Amino acid sequence: MSDQRSWESGTWEGARRAGIREALRLSVRERLQALDSLAETSERLAQIRVGKRRDDRAGEERGGEGS
Repeated sequence: MSDQRSWESGTWEGARRAGIREALRLSVRERLQALDSLAETSERLAQIRVGKRRDDRAGEERGGEGS
């Protein structure tokens, strides 16, 4: 049966169910820590995306001046 579970997680639905099973095993403290970690990651990714957009605009401005 263990082998069957590992194959089930090879699909999107199976992976979703496996994630839910793992989340249900967490304590409240662990869930809050995971939520905090995800929020920090989200903020960092948003900052990277904003920084990349600024770099793209700067490159367009430089490219426009040299043409």
